[in-house]
Amino acid sequence: MGGARRQVLWSAGVAPAPLSERVEAAAVNGYEMVSITPADDEHCRAAGISPADARARAADRGVGLAILDGVIEWHPHDPPKRPLGGTPVDVDEVLRIGEAFGISSVSALAPYPTSLPIEGLAAHFATLCDRAADLGWRVHLEFTPRSPVSDVTAAAELVRLAGRPNGGILFDTWHFFRVDPDLEKLRRVPGDRIFAVQVSDGAAELEEGLLADTFRHRRLPGDGVFDLRGALEVLDAIGGLRLVGPEVLSVELFSLPVAEAAGLAGASLDRLLAAL
Repeated sequence: MGGARRQVLWSAGVAPAPLSERVEAAAVNGYEMVSITPADDEHCRAAGISPADARARAADRGVGLAILDGVIEWHPHDPPKRPLGGTPVDVDEVLRIGEAFGISSVSALAPYPTSLPIEGLAAHFATLCDRAADLGWRVHLEFTPRSPVSDVTAAAELVRLAGRPNGGILFDTWHFFRVDPDLEKLRRVPGDRIFAVQVSDGAAELEEGLLADTFRHRRLPGDGVFDLRGALEVLDAIGGLRLVGPEVLSVELFSLPVAEAAGLAGASLDRLLAAL
């Protein structure tokens, strides 16, 4: 085992910093790439910077813009009580933005209730994968608590039913440990279907409830009670440690300069990876 390395600065952990600041934070802290969001397209254009220029500037700093995180409106769902990510962005717009920035993969979430069974969700996921495949992209499905795809087993089954070679799983340690932290179930997931990994830690008890805890109170890897080493060892053993990076949504980190927050998160993850 061993040899896994930190690659991605997942941007939610340093939000709402502008893309240029996230790129610089990645460059000075040894990240290979930064995830972008649909909002980056609007912000760049408002600043008079085209997506191609943003990509070129990042490349000049040795940082790739390879991942778009993420698409939500890819299947029918009930009206959300609390919309995520501001104004909904449909698949056509996500594809346009991703193509403009030259990405190679996109993350998908299903956070809202739906009447569709898993077979129906899988059919819509397959359609999304097919459209992404036309552009040479992979699609990472992220499971989240209290959603139609709430754990890694459900995500693996949906991906299996979709049956698309470019469709896989985004494994977020936060969601795994808050829902069903069963390492044996994780061990049964085909490692080649885990396309990306986000790492954060957490306290034994939720602060302010699940939603607020998710977006405000994650902890640096190694600073909480999650068995992150156990999960990373399983991921390593099954071949699922790829596109790895910290995603620590924390009010404490949000208050720091972006480069400092990215450095703390990266160093914490590096210590865990070095111990594998």
